[in-house]
Amino acid sequence: MNNEKNKKIYTSTLLIFSIIGIISGCGFFFWANGWVIFLFPQFGTSKKNQTSLQEEKKSNKQEYLLYMPRKKNHIERESILITDCNAQVAQTSIANWLAKIYEEGLLEKQTSLQDVSLNADGQDLIVSFDRPPFNKQASIYEKLFFLNSLCKTLIPLLPNVRTITWLVHHAPLNDCHLDTTQPWPIEGFIDKKKIQQPQLKKVFNKKNLTIMLDPAGDAANKGRLIDGTFERGITLQCAEYIKKTLQKDTSYRSILTRFPGETIEPLQNAMFSNRLQADIFINVNFFWKSTEPAECFLLYYINNPSSTIWSQQTPFWVPITDAYKKNLKATILVGSTLENNIRKEFNKTIALNPLLGAPIKPLMGLTCPAISIEIGLTKTTNLAKIMPALSTAIKNSLAELSKDDTTDT
Repeated sequence: MNNEKNKKIYTSTLLIFSIIGIISGCGFFFWANGWVIFLFPQFGTSKKNQTSLQEEKKSNKQEYLLYMPRKKNHIERESILITDCNAQVAQTSIANWLAKIYEEGLLEKQTSLQDVSLNADGQDLIVSFDRPPFNKQASIYEKLFFLNSLCKTLIPLLPNVRTITWLVHHAPLNDCHLDTTQPWPIEGFIDKKKIQQPQLKKVFNKKNLTIMLDPAGDAANKGRLIDGTFERGITLQCAEYIKKTLQKDTSYRSILTRFPGETIEPLQNAMFSNRLQADIFINVNFFWKSTEPAECFLLYYINNPSSTIWSQQTPFWVPITDAYKKNLKATILVGSTLENNIRKEFNKTIALNPLLGAPIKPLMGLTCPAISIEIGLTKTTNLAKIMPALSTAIKNSLAELSKDDTTDT
């Protein structure tokens, strides 16, 4: 029995060692031929490796600033893990920005980020929201400042990005005030630098001027709600008042772009004005402002902040987004003259903001000097006093811009 038992043990032991030998031999053969790499644990260094890994992650973190819209001096600080994927960096930073401004009560409804991507060369950032991020009651300036705040947040994080395309549900962001069909420069459109004045003595060299007055809104677009009244009614009332004031002088021919019950198609006013060869186009807007004082904004169309009054003369055929370049010098002079005269007439009762260039949708495609006027009304604002003051400012500006008989171009 013992011999039999010893024989089984001997056989089992021999079999085990034989298997181990075969495995070892095969392993050595594979290792010698470079087919297998053995990684052995390094005892006593796991904590150091973990620490170095944490330090490496920490070193890739970058602190950046979150600029808050409608709070010009309010900035939040956040940290982000910088990676080689710029789309991921953009997605994280934009999501953080949206969450923060929602916490601050700066969004009417919570807005989420649907998608972020970059084009092939990595210079155009495409951002898609799940809903329009603007408050429908917001002023044009508030909308501009909203997008500009996000641009300022992204600039230091994405140094290679040049433009941003704004989308909602992967379609162009549709807004009645701002043109977002073209990619926006990442630096935005709000610039505190003073606009360089063109060397022009005047704009118009004829006595009889054609003025196009464009009241915001139409039968299909009510506009913003202003103290229980829709914007389209107030703008039409104001435009009709300006027209009556200007018609008292036979030198001016005033034309309204719409009448009650009329619907305006996209670019209809631009085609009408260009075909009529109008001398000046004035777009009138109003919005409700819950805090004092009342405000006034003057804007003109540009599609790039690098546009200059010294730009070369445009060719005969140009895209609608470049039509403004034909009379950019004259537009800036008209806007500056209006700014000075409005300041005199309002006499500090309304806060007047500096002239600003931006992609203003109602002014797109116009070749004549075109200005958008937007006034924020408050509970203490008297519209009956604003209309005569605005009409006088426009009339004095036209007289000032056409007082000579010579032209300096």
